[in-house]
Amino acid sequence: MNTLAALFLDSWGHTQSPTQVFKVNGTNVEGDSYNDITGPTWLGGGEMTLLPGSSVLVSNGSGNSFTASFVGVLRQEQVFQIQPGTSYLSATLPVAGPITNITGYVPRNWDTIQLWNVTNYVSHTYYGSNTWSNGVPELAVGQGFVLITTNTNNYTWTNTWQNFQPCP
Repeated sequence: MNTLAALFLDSWGHTQSPTQVFKVNGTNVEGDSYNDITGPTWLGGGEMTLLPGSSVLVSNGSGNSFTASFVGVLRQEQVFQIQPGTSYLSATLPVAGPITNITGYVPRNWDTIQLWNVTNYVSHTYYGSNTWSNGVPELAVGQGFVLITTNTNNYTWTNTWQNFQPCP
């Protein structure tokens, strides 16, 4: 149900063509391209999944702005499973704010959060004592992020939402 074809094929048309969607899958990058020249289709079959909490990069080749909306039931919590090195993540809660508030993330010294700002990534490195280079990373609604950790062990953190209200 969370494939590109299931999420977008019936709602996308000429305005979204051509659009490419990429995500990191382990150590590989996978992607697919939407095109409606001969009828709406995903050139790679549209089987790539967009699971809650995963991060993707959307390349809009059309020059037309468009909105991609998702509707569904939110889980009461989100579990992040982090491996040493680089992880591509996203909060599933539709709220903007500091990454530590939105995701429950507790930074470790020298962890780096990278946020895409239309043309490049902006790095926010944690130095301890609530000190970040470039300020505390602020997530927009639905914004993905890259976590680069110096931690040498796998770890998990769980974010439980109790008092958040979704954005209108």
